[in-house]
Amino acid sequence: MNTDFTSIPVVDIAGLFGTAEEKAAVVAALATAAQDVGFMHVTGHGLDPAVFEALLEQTKRFFAQPLDEKNEGLYRQFHKPSWLRATG
Repeated sequence: MNTDFTSIPVVDIAGLFGTAEEKAAVVAALATAAQDVGFMHVTGHGLDPAVFEALLEQTKRFFAQPLDEKNEGLYRQFHKPSWLRATG
C-alpha cells in the first residue's frame, strides 16, 4: 500500500451496470484504489442522499456513546440466543 498518496481516490461505480468493458474498468479502478491507498470515495452507487444522511447520523450517535455502551450494543447484536441453537 502506498502511504504517500495526496488525495483520496474517487471511483464511480455506475459502470457496474453497463457493458463488460465498463464493468472491467470499474473493477480495475476499485482494485487500484484498494491496493494503492486502502480506501476510496465511491460515487455512482445510486444511494438516496437521505439514506446516506440517516446512516451518517446513526454512526455519529453510536461513536458518541461511552465505550461501555458501544460494547454492550455490539455484544447484544452478535450474541443473540437465536444464533446459539443446537443443530443436532
